[in-house]
Amino acid sequence: MTREAPLTNMLEIICCPLCKSNLAHIKQKLLCKKCKISYPIFKGIPIFLKKPLENKEKINVKDFYENFGWKKTINKNFCKNEAVFDDTRQIGLKYVSLSILKEKSLFSKGGKYFLDCASGPIAYKEYLELSSKYKFHVCVDFSITALLKAKQKLGSRGLYINADISSLPFKKNAFDAILCSHALYHLPKNQQRKTLNDLYRILKTNKKLVIVYDVGNNSIVSRLSNFFIKEGSNKINAPSLFSYKYPANWFKKSKNKFKKIQIRSHRLLNKNLSLLIPNNFLGYAIIYLINSLEKMFSSFLAKFSPYITVIVYK
Repeated sequence: MTREAPLTNMLEIICCPLCKSNLAHIKQKLLCKKCKISYPIFKGIPIFLKKPLENKEKINVKDFYENFGWKKTINKNFCKNEAVFDDTRQIGLKYVSLSILKEKSLFSKGGKYFLDCASGPIAYKEYLELSSKYKFHVCVDFSITALLKAKQKLGSRGLYINADISSLPFKKNAFDAILCSHALYHLPKNQQRKTLNDLYRILKTNKKLVIVYDVGNNSIVSRLSNFFIKEGSNKINAPSLFSYKYPANWFKKSKNKFKKIQIRSHRLLNKNLSLLIPNNFLGYAIIYLINSLEKMFSSFLAKFSPYITVIVYK
């Protein structure tokens, strides 16, 4: 059993999601004296999530991951959502790994609190490397199931909060770094801007917010691959999953006065294209070449990439 980080560390950064006041720890609850609302604690995890969820889109996303996405495939090698969205052959997994680790330099300075926004169960071990220079890896997710799995991987370095990312229970300037990977586009379209601004609010000055975002058919690569390539036997039967995907330039239209925004290519290949690469030595040479090109021409290739990395500087 993993040793847990003390709740006192969590109290440094959390607050009431409604009024943003400090919370008092009383027995197995967190109390907002201003709102007169208490939030229970379950297995060391504060529960801020409203029940029931406020709209059908969020209910759909939560149901997808808890009843399908986080469950293991028949051979128990992967979570089912990985099998749906990624190429789970060794060559495909290597490409995913290289893509995640490509962002490691953005978190090289380290600090105390690293926020993993909509962390899930931390599906890929490479996410642990991104936060390796931070004292605490803070996971926020609306799935208790996912957070308990994340706790098994992080142990004493983890802090865990059950909350809706569109109503974050964190103080202003709380985090030294924030990662929001493959989550923002699963929010209703009218909540994505608000959530982006709130993530900026809780980020410390001179730090970075890193968002990995699927622009879907706004990417020419996705449109072409979907037109010419049919998944056929590679398609996984899965329940529907809500998403609303803005084009890359949506981030630069923010009304909030961000210090700077940079958009890079995260992955040039989607699942359909990755499956065309042979699972052999030639295939490895191809993905290393593509990964190198993504690094060298990151801003240019972002214009074509299905998956982009958005870096917001404060």
